[in-house]
Order: sequence, then C-alpha cells, then structure tokens
Amino acid sequence: TKIGIHIRRGDFLNLAYQGRTVAPTEYYKKAMQLMLSRHDDCVFIVTGNAKTWATEELSTFGSLFFVDNGLPHEDMYLLSACDHVIVSTGT
Repeated sequence: TKIGIHIRRGDFLNLAYQGRTVAPTEYYKKAMQLMLSRHDDCVFIVTGNAKTWATEELSTFGSLFFVDNGLPHEDMYLLSACDHVIVSTGT
C-alpha cells in the first residue's frame, strides 16, 4: 500500500507570527501508525522540504522513500498516485 506524505516545514517554521503553523511530529507518527494498523505492506513516500527532519523523526516506521528536490507540481503528481496521503498545513 503506497502512502504519500507531504511535509512542509522550512519556510513555515519562521511564519508562526503570520498564523502559519507546522504540524507536530506526533501528527505524522499517529497518522503513520493508523495506516500501518489498517493496511498490509505499507510503503511511505515522503515529499516536501524536510528530508533531514523526516529521516530523524520518522525512520522507525519501516519502508520510507524520500523524493529529493522535486518541484511542487511533481510532488503533488506523485502523491496523487498513492493509495492514501498524509498531509498537513501548506500542502
């Protein structure tokens, strides 16, 4: 089961004063745990601008693949081909 994850952190980390927030780590972990509990053989495909953060925080969830330097429309195209998608603010 292909699960797309879009993570946007970079510019949002400095925009809290404008009302923009970054999803907490627990948001992604709970969403990934939910997918693992409902589907067999999950593969997580991570797009966005936070590969280092995602590698450090989410690597315990098994099969993670990272898309580097994708253009925004390429990331969205890839996510649209997934069976399920985990998104947050800014996606």
